[in-house]
Amino acid sequence: MAVRTVPDSPAQQPPIDLPKLVTDPVASFKPWPIDVKVGADVVTIPAMDASEWLSLLMEMDVEAYVDDIFPGLLADDEAQIIERALWDEKLSLEELREVALQVIASVSGRPWWVALRLIFTVKANWDSIGGEFSFRGIDPSRLSLAGWLDAAQLILIRGIGDNAKVNSFFMKLEKPPPGYESTADKVMDADAFLSMM
Repeated sequence: MAVRTVPDSPAQQPPIDLPKLVTDPVASFKPWPIDVKVGADVVTIPAMDASEWLSLLMEMDVEAYVDDIFPGLLADDEAQIIERALWDEKLSLEELREVALQVIASVSGRPWWVALRLIFTVKANWDSIGGEFSFRGIDPSRLSLAGWLDAAQLILIRGIGDNAKVNSFFMKLEKPPPGYESTADKVMDADAFLSMM
């Protein structure tokens, strides 16, 4: 069932039908640590606010997110566990990529591709919508990444305005990347993802 937003005033904007993209509303409440099981060990990415996540994700290189997120966000002793697992071939680079993408999904409360597309869309349109975040008092240092993305999505919707254009935006936003049509757990090639942007 689609949810309808409440317009600023009935005269300004008609209600807009929204697809269900949020997979975990709890991720919006506050920053949470992320535990990752690696063999018999559990390593933890510490809780980070939206400003920390956005600083990383907005500037990420095509391949850098693998190392920057996992094991990059781990404490040194836990990162060594990952390095040993790689060295001993108990963990592959593809599995590292999968973990990094699942971490993005966990902290964003959405499929990872939806989260990254929202972030990249905001970044690309910052000149026209960046001020809206400050005007609305949306402080990324006080929100989880998922909470910030909730606000970003609403700002983008209200900025687009026209229902047909909003529907087109969401069709592009939620479309699974190549190879992801049937499962949200399979990892895609980074170049294939960028070609969707």
